[in-house]
Parts: sequence; structure tokens; C-alpha cells
Amino acid sequence: MEKPLNYVEIKPGRERSKTLIVRLIFLIFVRSLQSLSRFDPVVKKELLNWSNNYSIMYKVQPNGPRISIANVNGILKKVNLKEQEVDMIVYIKNITSAFLLMSSRIGSIQAFMEHRAYIKGDVRTAKSLLRILDRMMTYLYPRFITKRIVKRLPSIPWYQRYRRRIRIYLLGIPFGY
Repeated sequence: MEKPLNYVEIKPGRERSKTLIVRLIFLIFVRSLQSLSRFDPVVKKELLNWSNNYSIMYKVQPNGPRISIANVNGILKKVNLKEQEVDMIVYIKNITSAFLLMSSRIGSIQAFMEHRAYIKGDVRTAKSLLRILDRMMTYLYPRFITKRIVKRLPSIPWYQRYRRRIRIYLLGIPFGY
């Protein structure tokens, strides 16, 4: 039996390395969100609309890495919950899509438009989460990268952007504070 012309053989080494990178970026992602929820007034205002202990899980299909966060008294914290216990799940279709999304090669909105990711849960909270993620990307990445992955850049004065970026890099990512 002949293989089709568009057949691409998946090498297991690449999948393992992508999984490792996605796990590392998930850790950076959660710690940045934890830090941002402590000091950014816009993120704090968004979290007031969420119910207390509202939890969100990012899960890579079918058996990839997963991470969950919860709103605990207005601050996002990493929690270990099962899929049945969370309020909203962001499914990412496969490890390649997760790698593209988490390494900022594509933005969150583009991932949803291309059906690389989908949400099971409250749409209003999902939109709020996307606004928080856009704000986080503005702090984490330089402007030329952020313009590619964020639909509309949040207006943050340059001195606040750099001061908060340094805070996330020095305290947020290493310690989650």
C-alpha cells in the first residue's frame, strides 16, 4: 500500500522536545499571571468579575501537558485540579498547536480562529481571560513581537510597561510573586 503524497512521518524526538518546551512555558505563563494579578490594576478589575475560586485549565489534547489556575480572593494561583473540577477548560488540539501558541508564534485569537484551540465554559470569562493574556503579553514581550500576536495593544505608558516587565522577570517568573 502506497503512502499518500501529503504523508508526513512524525518523529518522536520532536514531540518530546515540544512537550518539554510547552511544560516550561506553561510554568512561566502561570507565574506571570500570578504576578500580574497582584500588581496590575486592570487585571485586578477584570478578576473582580470572576467568581471566587473560579478555575481555568489549559489542556493539550490528547494526553499532553495541562495546567490549572484559580481566582483566589482576586489573585490568580496555580492549583492542581482534575478536568471535572474546573469551571472552564481551554483545549489545545495537539502539541504542535500548543507549541505555536505558547512560543508566541501565533496569538490566542488566531489559535481560536484556526481551530487550534477551543473553550468549554463561560464565554464572558473567556473574553476576560483573553484581555488579561493580551496585557500579560504586552509586559512579557517587546513591542515588535507583541504587535504580531495581540490584536489591539493595551495602552500602557512606557515607564509602567518597563517597570512592570522588570518586576515580572525578577520576581514573577522565578518566585510567582
